[in-house]
Amino acid sequence: MYLVAGGIGKVGFIDYDFVTLSNLHRQILYTEHDIGSTKSSIAYQKLTSINSETNLIEYNSKLNIEIANSIIPQYDLIIDG
Repeated sequence: MYLVAGGIGKVGFIDYDFVTLSNLHRQILYTEHDIGSTKSSIAYQKLTSINSETNLIEYNSKLNIEIANSIIPQYDLIIDG
């Protein structure tokens, strides 16, 4: 959220999971309204509302070696959260 708010040019994020009640106390991007939705789609919506100028790339999948090899070279910094 802070990178997007700060105006970074491009952010890609990958997640294949759904928002659950147990996520809400530790993942501040999500609310009760988001339960049942994919984490990546909610993240895209909320991050776009923070800064529409950031190029957001949503990957709604599980990270495996093939996906990592195709995605990671596009980025300068990788953060595992």
